[in-house]
Amino acid sequence: MRVDEEESRIGLGDDCYLDLDGEFLMKDGERLFLTAIAFRLLRFFAEHPGEIISSQDLIRRGWGKDSMVERDELYVYINTIRASLEDTPGRPRCLRTIRGQGYILYPRDKSSLW
Repeated sequence: MRVDEEESRIGLGDDCYLDLDGEFLMKDGERLFLTAIAFRLLRFFAEHPGEIISSQDLIRRGWGKDSMVERDELYVYINTIRASLEDTPGRPRCLRTIRGQGYILYPRDKSSLW
C-alpha cells in the first residue's frame, strides 16, 4: 500500500485504492462511496498497513478523542468497510480482527489463498 501524492490515492492492493480528493473507494473498476466515518476509518487503516490498531484508537480517529461511542457502533462501521472492501465480507482477508487487540489491514491480493 502506498500513497501517491500527485494523484492523492492510497493503494490497497489488487485493483483497489482510496481516492482522497473524491473521498471514495475504487474497487475492481467500481467507485464505492462510504460514509464520512467509514472513509476516515479506512483511510486510517490504509495509512497504517500491517499494524494492529486498537478499537480505542479507531473510535478516537473516527469520532474524536472525547467521543462516547461504544464498540458496538465501531463494529457496524468495520462491517460496512468489509462489505465494500472484501470479496467475501463474512470471511475477511484484508481487514482482519486480531482477537483482544484490534484490527489489521492487509493489501487486497486476489491470488492469495488463505
